[in-house]
Amino acid sequence: MKVMVAMSGGVDSSVCAAMLHKQGHDVIGVHLKLHGSDAPTTNTKVCCSIDDVMDCRLICENLGIPFYVFNMEDEFKQSVIKYFVDSYRSGSTPSPCTMCNGEIKFKLLLKISKQLGCDALATGHYAEIKNDRLYASNSKKDQSYFLFNINKNAIKHIMFPLSSMDKEETRAIAHEMGLINAEKKESMEICFVSNGHHSDFVQSHIPSEVDVSAKLILEDGTQVGEVDRYFRFTVGQRKGLPVSGYYIKDINSESRTITLSNKRVKTAEISLTRTNWYEDTSSISRRIFAKTNHRGQLSEVSISGDTISFYEEVNLPARGQVVVIYDEEGMVVGGGYIK
Repeated sequence: MKVMVAMSGGVDSSVCAAMLHKQGHDVIGVHLKLHGSDAPTTNTKVCCSIDDVMDCRLICENLGIPFYVFNMEDEFKQSVIKYFVDSYRSGSTPSPCTMCNGEIKFKLLLKISKQLGCDALATGHYAEIKNDRLYASNSKKDQSYFLFNINKNAIKHIMFPLSSMDKEETRAIAHEMGLINAEKKESMEICFVSNGHHSDFVQSHIPSEVDVSAKLILEDGTQVGEVDRYFRFTVGQRKGLPVSGYYIKDINSESRTITLSNKRVKTAEISLTRTNWYEDTSSISRRIFAKTNHRGQLSEVSISGDTISFYEEVNLPARGQVVVIYDEEGMVVGGGYIK
């Protein structure tokens, strides 16, 4: 089988390529340049650096497989960075990795793989694909939450060779295969925010004359403080506020107010937008469960249209974040962005 492997320069995608090559597949390595980072860096939050490209190239040379770099900066700016900035400006909290996976990595990359005559696209994600459906993996690093946005028709063309492996096992294989990046640190958090707080990045995309300060108010309207940037914060946040003892209940970008509550707000219902369902949710009769963040616990729910109802109240998540639905077998039913 001819397989295109998306290579970031990290150990996961490198092991993915090496494993498939060892299994006898006709492998092509591809790296996407998504944002400007032309200097070598030791910052572990950054990907797409020259060091990453060189690591990919050397690994592909050692494996004896072709390697290509595609510049997708314009597409990334439109699909991910604009979404990221616009979300924070509107008072929402974005999920850039899910948007990147849906719009760039598993949309544009599949298109490229077909142009190169490949039968499948493989990545170093930790997730399962069984019978053309996406499942949570048994790995401690399960990334199915971030992959919910992949188009259901694309799943049958995708491979996750690392599947349910853990990171230690992946590194052990990298050492065994002599990969140069076996101990390379992982890219963490938001890959395109190389330094500082995410709000500094958002601020850099806003005209200086635009007022982004906000009043901190209680639920009865009493003002208790002020902040210089409302998009520095997110719903549910407690730490980092200039006043103590409160949780953020709401962020209103139009009135430039942040409403505080003395207790964490709960909810039993969430409406979603930009949903991606793998099946007709109106006919689901089995038990299903929701995750409101990738480290969160599964909570039993029911679905009506694009509205999720929880059997027991959960902490109110931030608008713009992702809810992913699973069944008892770990199959991903779908999900969407909180409206």
